[in-house]
Amino acid sequence: MSIDIDIATDPSAIANCPRASTLADTVEQAVKTILAAEGFGSERNASVSVLITDDEKIRSLNRLYAHEDRPTDVLSFSVLEGPNFPSQAFATIGGFIGDIIICAPYAYLQATRNGRDFEREVALLAIHGALHLLGYDHAESEERRIMFSKTDDALAAIYHRNSA
Repeated sequence: MSIDIDIATDPSAIANCPRASTLADTVEQAVKTILAAEGFGSERNASVSVLITDDEKIRSLNRLYAHEDRPTDVLSFSVLEGPNFPSQAFATIGGFIGDIIICAPYAYLQATRNGRDFEREVALLAIHGALHLLGYDHAESEERRIMFSKTDDALAAIYHRNSA
């Protein structure tokens, strides 16, 4: 079993970002970490497509699909979305899961504004996007607690492992 991550990067999106050359590795590690924690790789295959892009591209996608005419940090498009999503998702999911779009300039601004490391911010967004692909949400307080706990656990696994 395997977890495959296909990452595309708009060069202009990362031109002014620190550690731009390692962003794809950061995203791949983050997505693989959270998917493995959710049972992919060992129990079933998973494939995810990720685009690291700029404000203009994510704004147009956000306007088209979420009807919000503004840039955002991350968007997710699960192949399982529909009337039964996410209830049937965990029992049947495998193979191609969906797409994650991360806005590097927005992530950089967000990290700077909140005093966080940019690379870790991108990892957080990749994890957040992958969890949405699997049907997790944060609209309600209990959903938020679960989703953010999983995010924190995955970040701890990545950055603990990297500092060891």
